[in-house]
Amino acid sequence: MLKEAGAEGLSFELLNRDVDQPFKYLATWVVDEWSKVGLKATQRVAPTGPWFDGLRTAKFDVSLEGNCQSVVNPLLDVSKYQPPPEFTEQYGNFDDRAAVELYQKMLHETDPAKQRQLMRAFEKHTLDDQVHNITTLWWNRIVPHRSYVKDWKISPSHFLNQDLGTVWLDK
Repeated sequence: MLKEAGAEGLSFELLNRDVDQPFKYLATWVVDEWSKVGLKATQRVAPTGPWFDGLRTAKFDVSLEGNCQSVVNPLLDVSKYQPPPEFTEQYGNFDDRAAVELYQKMLHETDPAKQRQLMRAFEKHTLDDQVHNITTLWWNRIVPHRSYVKDWKISPSHFLNQDLGTVWLDK
């Protein structure tokens, strides 16, 4: 397919954050998968500060980055898939007015059924038709703790239920 598209021997650099989980592990897998289809990717691993600088100054071909919102809300969780003029932490350097229009319609829709339809249209547009970003994994939060830790309600988000005022030790 690359040869037919005139892109045989395509090579690029992946800017990656110097953190093992999930960044280094995921990048190793992604680079290997790309090699299987004929892409030649090299990885540049940078400490967090220079990595963010590379993102903010667009000094990268491809990068790994997380979509870590502060609340669990589908409308907010997909805001990062808008172009940089709309979402300042989108480092992809693209413009997509159709995504902005879909997002604004979805954001202002009060009927949950219609909002859901708009969300599906937004997902198809951003993750299937345009593909400015690729979602590679879903992080399941697993927090092991001792059996004597009581009343701690572990949420799927790192940002929810951080008040430990109700937690007690049965020991």
